[in-house]
Amino acid sequence: MEVVHGIGSLPVEGESAVTIGFFDGVHRGHQAVIGRAVEMATSRGHGAVAVTFDRHPLETLSPGKTPKLLTTLRRKAALIEELGVDVLFVLEFTEEVSRWSPQEFVARVLADGLHARHVVVGTNFTFGHKAAGNLGVLAELGPAHGFGAEGMSVVKVDGRPVSSTSIREALSEG
Repeated sequence: MEVVHGIGSLPVEGESAVTIGFFDGVHRGHQAVIGRAVEMATSRGHGAVAVTFDRHPLETLSPGKTPKLLTTLRRKAALIEELGVDVLFVLEFTEEVSRWSPQEFVARVLADGLHARHVVVGTNFTFGHKAAGNLGVLAELGPAHGFGAEGMSVVKVDGRPVSSTSIREALSEG
């Protein structure tokens, strides 16, 4: 798996199926979303790309309120590689990036940078300035940029949603 850092490292070569997320812990829910992107890439002859961030967004947006992380970036990359991803794009979550509109993120990262043809995210995914973008916005913007968007429902185990937050809570409870 190739790991590329920063907006300046784009564009990558070829068309891609992309998934986006912080992916802390690369838990079952993340594995399902990433696996679907890999499946779509394989079936269409595209590269499988995962987009993640160099730091938790709260580190930039609300310093001091960042949750304890489940995995380091290095460990996250190793776990994502095991799922069959071809390229891991690590975007620095800076103050500037936090101000990008959903339209700017789609144009700069997904369309121009990654040549996305299909994007898979969790149904609770948000992006862009003040989390103005969601799956609906992604699906609305996609066709003009040559891609479709798909949402994956939250994975549940024994009726409990699998999320990084729920895992942190379980760990703190012992």
